[in-house]
Amino acid sequence: MATIVTANSRLARILRELYDKEQAARGLTVWITPEILPVGAWLKGCWQTWLYSEKSAGAIQLLSMDQELAIWDDIIARSEAANELLHVAPTAKAAMDAFQLMHDWDVPLDAPEWDNSKDSEVFRQWARRFIAVCERQNWLSVARLSDFVAAKVSAGEIPVPAEVRFAGFLEFTRAEDRLLQALKLGGAKIEIQKLSGLPPSGAAVRIGFPDAAQEIRTAAGWSRRQLELHHQPDGPGPSIGIVVPDLSLHRASIERLFAEELHPNCRISPEQDAERAFNISLGLSLSDYPLIQAALLILRINPGTAIAFDDFTRMLRCPFIDGASEETHARAVCDVELRKWREPEMPLAQILGLVPSGLKAALMRWEREFSKHPTMQLPSDWAAHFSRLLSAIGWPGDRTLRSTEFQTATAWNEIIAELASLDSVAGTISRTSALLRLQRMTLERQFQPESYPAPIQILGAFEASGLTFDHLWILGMHDGAWPRAANPNPFLPLQLQRVRNVPHSSPQRELSFTRLLTDQLLASSPDVVVSFPRKESDSDLRPSPMISEIREVSAVELMDGLELSDSSDHAEILFRSSELENVIDSFGPPWTGVKLQGGTSMFTYQSACAFQSFAKLRLGADILDSPSAGLNAAERGMLVHDVLRRVWDEFGTHQTLVDSSPEFVSAVILDEVRAAISNMAKKKAALCDARYAAIEQFRLERLVREWLELEKERKPFIVLPLEQQREVQFGGIGIHLKADRIDKLEDGSHIILDYKTSVHSPKAWEGPRPDEPQLPLYAVTAGIPLSGVAFGVVQPGSIRFAGLTVQDGTLPAVRPGTGDKSLPNQLAAWQAVLEQLATDFRNGHAEVNPADPRKCIYCKLHTLCRINDASTVETLEDAADD
Repeated sequence: MATIVTANSRLARILRELYDKEQAARGLTVWITPEILPVGAWLKGCWQTWLYSEKSAGAIQLLSMDQELAIWDDIIARSEAANELLHVAPTAKAAMDAFQLMHDWDVPLDAPEWDNSKDSEVFRQWARRFIAVCERQNWLSVARLSDFVAAKVSAGEIPVPAEVRFAGFLEFTRAEDRLLQALKLGGAKIEIQKLSGLPPSGAAVRIGFPDAAQEIRTAAGWSRRQLELHHQPDGPGPSIGIVVPDLSLHRASIERLFAEELHPNCRISPEQDAERAFNISLGLSLSDYPLIQAALLILRINPGTAIAFDDFTRMLRCPFIDGASEETHARAVCDVELRKWREPEMPLAQILGLVPSGLKAALMRWEREFSKHPTMQLPSDWAAHFSRLLSAIGWPGDRTLRSTEFQTATAWNEIIAELASLDSVAGTISRTSALLRLQRMTLERQFQPESYPAPIQILGAFEASGLTFDHLWILGMHDGAWPRAANPNPFLPLQLQRVRNVPHSSPQRELSFTRLLTDQLLASSPDVVVSFPRKESDSDLRPSPMISEIREVSAVELMDGLELSDSSDHAEILFRSSELENVIDSFGPPWTGVKLQGGTSMFTYQSACAFQSFAKLRLGADILDSPSAGLNAAERGMLVHDVLRRVWDEFGTHQTLVDSSPEFVSAVILDEVRAAISNMAKKKAALCDARYAAIEQFRLERLVREWLELEKERKPFIVLPLEQQREVQFGGIGIHLKADRIDKLEDGSHIILDYKTSVHSPKAWEGPRPDEPQLPLYAVTAGIPLSGVAFGVVQPGSIRFAGLTVQDGTLPAVRPGTGDKSLPNQLAAWQAVLEQLATDFRNGHAEVNPADPRKCIYCKLHTLCRINDASTVETLEDAADD
């Protein structure tokens, strides 16, 4: 039986599947597994055969990619050039790739051209050190493996197969040519399998689209039609290939648009559904999978220091920690409560007092295990420590893992084993260094969970080499992407690259190779569609010259040939579209409660947008608090309110303030500001910092002093002591009210004040949907004679009263209202407006009807009300026209 060596892993897997199907079709139940391997695995197998044979002269260690990368890291970090590098790690990866290219294409290391640029000269120094280290340690790099196997085959130390077939290779490197020659001289029969000929005339068609999104969506629809037309309930369906030259750039769009078209009722997830009708060959980085992100997060956090809030809240919501299944709700509640603290970071000791018991136990085990590690140790010791640390916290969780999660956990174990294998090349390293290496391994490891065979295969251009399909669509074939621009390796001398015909070294090289690859792609199916976008951003695009001779068709022509008939043959179509029914329902259930928490906010929300009120107060939907460094605007406002309350508790009356000496007033302000800051510091750690607290102390003292100077200009008054809250019935709803301040004047009337630390105007009370209905609500429910209502604007540079009074001179610079704007008339108008708002809320009015589009900026419920959807916008526009 011949040995088959393929250009890539996908082709090897497909050939094995085809062989197995063929044997099963012949009625066999048992057969010999053929040797079908990708070239890298086959070369490694040849090395292992030699290593364990009697002809092996000594132990030679074949370096893994991670081991080789660690050696390059060390060489570059120790070189003088390291001082000029921003990051060593990506440079090491680029150097390793250049070393592979140099060996594959026989770029001589002793040629004079290396001295023509600083980059190539420095790389040559690194390469020579790498070679010297490998020879001294008896290490074999992957770059030299092909030549090593060729040499051992020539020396008769590796047995030669009777027949070797090479499949999927468009071209061979110089090193691979030497290997083929050695196999031939050793007596092997060599066969190079290639697709023959171009498709029949007219088999391929070309089509252009306005943009890439439309191109991808049409390709998805075309694929679906092919499956529907050729579906066989009791047999294999058609094989459909979607080839994308720049697959990495368009992966996310392809994932989304194909899922929308082929599985419209399924939730789109970064982890592939094992039963989807399409498979994308380009896997994600292992670090992109949630299970791995959770592991890296746990390992990155140091429980001995303050933990960043973002990190800990991710741990709270992580399903891969012990007890997560049973404590899902409790941990979510804990997350919400911790957010109310708004602290950017918290010590673990404080966190342990707030989390549920299951998580607390896991965190304590994690903390104890973390404290056991030394400062420096071997990578294998770090690998064991990391595994124990994850086990202590219960990773990967207590629920049964799904298939993709189980495969991801297996891939993680392989990465941990790779880290342990670095002992011989890295020596003792710090925890930080070990973790960085582990993170880089997961970032660079492309991982694709195994899934059921999918009829639609989405591939890169090179991965499709050697494959055949019943139907093929080649996307993105515009002149800017195909052929690709030349991209010579920056570390190898350009002259030598072009002399050795190194890939990407010249436009001529790219053009020649692209023609070869295009011809093979066009020959891989009897039904080929080649497409291109006509526009990308602001750039106009044309079809690639590689496809200029292909017959062009329109989208209508293309899809008309795939229309389904009405016959019963298509009764079992794989995919069915669901007809969507649009229902406009702007009412929720009527409010039947007795009391409403946050009653004053209901009027604000209902006035701004009925849906906002329903969502926040009836559904409990609102944005979560986020941590902030220092105090935010709301917290600074709370400080101002607290200080002014304390100050007026001390003075009590206007007369006391006026009669007090400046020194006494300053002393009162100093003490009350200090007390307010001390009280808030119990919840805001930022105020525990002496320098930050001093800044707030200075700001508040100056602000309150300016405010009291304005208060001195008023006529005599007494500040009434306020109850904590008073409960009232308004519009059939029980609500709790608490005014900032009520002053009693000499004539027995009162003024209600509402402190504001930002710009406010009495215009906020006007109209059927007032912006600020709280103060009108206090006024109409006060039950006391009123001579004025006003905002007390306590803002740097804008200390003033803004409101409405009965008589002139009641408040500085506040004029009395007249006519409809008089206070008695305004009270009557407010009563009617507020009762209507309460009635609407009680009746369940929940339509999306913002009073002002600008209010949507601060609402943060866009994803729930979907106001930006076209249908919602049209509804709002129609309502506005009416």
